[in-house]
Amino acid sequence: MWNWKLIYEDNDIVCYCDIENVADAEEYADNIFRSQFCYQPLSNNVIIWVTFFYKSKQIVKYYTDYLKTNGLYNEEYKNLSNTLCLIEFKADENKYRVIPALDYDNKGNEIGVSKIITDEGTSFIKGIKGDWSSIKSSNTNKAIKAIYNFLFKRKED
Repeated sequence: MWNWKLIYEDNDIVCYCDIENVADAEEYADNIFRSQFCYQPLSNNVIIWVTFFYKSKQIVKYYTDYLKTNGLYNEEYKNLSNTLCLIEFKADENKYRVIPALDYDNKGNEIGVSKIITDEGTSFIKGIKGDWSSIKSSNTNKAIKAIYNFLFKRKED
């Protein structure tokens, strides 16, 4: 099912990763993808489910204002709590991208399809991007770096 591990926390967000559903993003023979249940190591291309809980009321305000302006807001967003995203890593290239999935309220109810990264590519969580971006950039959110280090801890990094 889901097995959430606290990976990172700051004044704006709390980030959990589903360590039970880490999967290889590289397809092998017969449409098979490696998972944590395989005896072979994952490749350098990995995807992981991540939940960002919002501590900053400012992020929530900017996000809900954006949704209102674009006709995407519904009343459930007044209780916005967290966003579920898929993060894909290309470790050999030191790159990542965030794919927003769903937004949830403070009772765990799904309230809408996430637009935490806008169609223009901007994000309401500082330092996360929907396009392939460098993990090593000084602008990359520390949560992304923490997830990367959790998955690909290397002595040379």
